[in-house]
Amino acid sequence: MKENFRKLTLLELGLIIKIQREFRGWSQEQLAEISKLSVRTIQRVENAVSASFDTKRSLASAFDLKDLDYFNNPIDIPSLEKFEEEQKELEENFLKLDTIIIKTGKQFVELTVKSTGDYSSNYDEIPKDIINECTNLIDTMRETRDIFEMYSELQKVEMYAEFDNLINSIFNFGISIVLAERKTFIKFENSDKAFPVKMVYINFFKKGSEPKQFLVPKEINCNF
Repeated sequence: MKENFRKLTLLELGLIIKIQREFRGWSQEQLAEISKLSVRTIQRVENAVSASFDTKRSLASAFDLKDLDYFNNPIDIPSLEKFEEEQKELEENFLKLDTIIIKTGKQFVELTVKSTGDYSSNYDEIPKDIINECTNLIDTMRETRDIFEMYSELQKVEMYAEFDNLINSIFNFGISIVLAERKTFIKFENSDKAFPVKMVYINFFKKGSEPKQFLVPKEINCNF
């Protein structure tokens, strides 16, 4: 048996829950709502006061862990040195971006059409019944971005209405559209010049579980 294969202590559990909550940009109140626990219970867990068997299962569910007893069972716990090494690697290779929850078609278009490229994911965390609606929204946005400057004002109004319909079809499933922007510079091969780019990151979440920040790779991998 591995030396560090054991159950989490209350202190370790509280630290993990706090890190996971902050990683998603959730407040204690938001985690309480998602896990169907009280704010007081979340506070007691994070302060290493107490955590019942059922509380741990509720927290595992809130963080979308496949094993609901993950926090109840023994796990392979990394050493402090390994943990610090992973944290350093995370800080060196990733950025935190503030997010925006999309409300209307016009808002979505205005935030995306002037982007250089986009990145979308998170399809494995939403119901299969709605994946077509989500991918259709992204595809339509990319098509619109390519020809947006050619639209008349009347055509833009009609386009906003079309995006309203696309977005509402997603909202009806209890799914939120969350977006973050990033402005930076990139260099192409065989060129010394740096070119400005605006990236948008688009993800889909169950209503009530929207993160306040995205953690994105510093290295850009986009659709141009």
